[in-house]
Amino acid sequence: DGTDHAWSSDYMVMGNPVIGGRSHGSSIDLFSSNEIGTLASTGEKIFGTTDVGSGRFIPESSVEQYGASFARWMGLSETEIDVVFPGLSNFNRRDLGFIRV
Repeated sequence: DGTDHAWSSDYMVMGNPVIGGRSHGSSIDLFSSNEIGTLASTGEKIFGTTDVGSGRFIPESSVEQYGASFARWMGLSETEIDVVFPGLSNFNRRDLGFIRV
């Protein structure tokens, strides 16, 4: 009755314009396996401070932010990026900074 991956995904980006050798974003906080089993059974937060309850957490970055970063590299203007990614205005960072432009 659901998924086991929340709203999260990992992306691997390779190529000449990519600023390599580092990770972007951060890992979620995890409790110990004993704490997880106890908390999960009660519907409480099991993934630390990023959990909004019952193992559901809000991701740090959106797919629109990733897409906008690529679109900028591909030459789209900021106006064109806003058309392609209308939800981008919901985030404080328009570019995740992993591609040299």
